[in-house]
Amino acid sequence: MILTKSPTYLIKIIHSYLDNRTFNHKLNNVPSSQRPILASTPQGSILSPALYNIYTCDFHTDNNTTVCLFADAAAILCNRNTVEKAINLTQNYILKL
Repeated sequence: MILTKSPTYLIKIIHSYLDNRTFNHKLNNVPSSQRPILASTPQGSILSPALYNIYTCDFHTDNNTTVCLFADAAAILCNRNTVEKAINLTQNYILKL
C-alpha cells in the first residue's frame, strides 16, 4: 500500500485490522493452542479481495510469461519447446517476483 501511495491513515487502519490476529484448529475434537497469523487476510473478509489485488498489482509482466490470478492462487504460464527451457523461464520469473 505504501508503494501504491495509499493515504497513511488508510495504511494504519488496514495494519490495525490485520495485526495481532491468531488462529487455532481442532483435530479429533482436541483444540490446538492459538498461533499467530503471520500472513494472509481473514477468510471471508469483505476486504480480502481488495487487499489481494493491492498485493498483486505490481507483479512483473513480460512477453514470455502469463500470470493468472484467482482468489488466493497464482499460476505462471509459459510456452517453450523443451521442459528445461520452460523451467528456466519460470524460475527466472519467480526470482524477479
